[in-house]
Amino acid sequence: MTIVNEFPTEWQEKWEQESFKAPTKIQEQMFEPLRNKESVLGISPTGSGKTLAFLLPLLLNVEKGEGNQLLILLPSQELASQVAEVVREWIKPLDLKIQTIIGGANVSRQIERLKKRPEVLVGTPGRVLELIKAKKIKAHLINALVLDEVDDLVSQEDYNAAKSVMKSVLADTQVVAVSATGQVILPELDNIFRQEPKVIDVTEIDDTKGLIKHHYLLTPTRKRSDDLRRLAHVEGFKGLVFFNQLSELGVASERLDFLGIRHRTLASDQHQTERKKAIEDFESNKV
Repeated sequence: MTIVNEFPTEWQEKWEQESFKAPTKIQEQMFEPLRNKESVLGISPTGSGKTLAFLLPLLLNVEKGEGNQLLILLPSQELASQVAEVVREWIKPLDLKIQTIIGGANVSRQIERLKKRPEVLVGTPGRVLELIKAKKIKAHLINALVLDEVDDLVSQEDYNAAKSVMKSVLADTQVVAVSATGQVILPELDNIFRQEPKVIDVTEIDDTKGLIKHHYLLTPTRKRSDDLRRLAHVEGFKGLVFFNQLSELGVASERLDFLGIRHRTLASDQHQTERKKAIEDFESNKV
């Protein structure tokens, strides 16, 4: 017997439609504590299903028509939008409403939609805090606060905003944080959780990844673009390439354009629509 047996019938059908197999270790171990409204820190590798691990049990605790109850914070607009899409898929059978609260979007529209009293909010710390201060989001009504990708939340400039959001909710609010490694978050536990959380770390027993091989190439700076060109011509290759500086990214992108290599850039100085288009093109194999 697995946690799937405790899902509503519509969820069980969706689970099968998505061709999901047995729940992952983090999904199994977080389900009951979260259903029981415990505060939890979940640690599990990237790609092991952490979003559904916290989302499904928490959604089952949300009451229709009772206003803002579940708040999910993420470190970037893109991540917030992606998680919001997942939420929309799973709340349909529960007849709940969701509102995305992110910077870069029209704040007046967000305020107008908040008047419909959505039960689930997904957003970025800065904009969420702005609307809490404006009393458009009723922080005292939040029953569960999720810090998704918490490693990034506590290590970036938005951390002060995230901390202010945490202080805005009631002391007995259920707090859930999920991390890929725990390295960044563990020293910050006392600053994030008002009550000692249940720590669920499945890193050693997670089996979602199978065998992973790591390699590296030592490449002179002037040869980087040529090596990327060669990789781009490998059949079935897809890659995320990270640069330390925006200037380095710009130089490489110009060179790849010259070489006729289809690619997109994703950087903090780009408009939200550009970043969204880059992710969509990457997901759909256009680059």
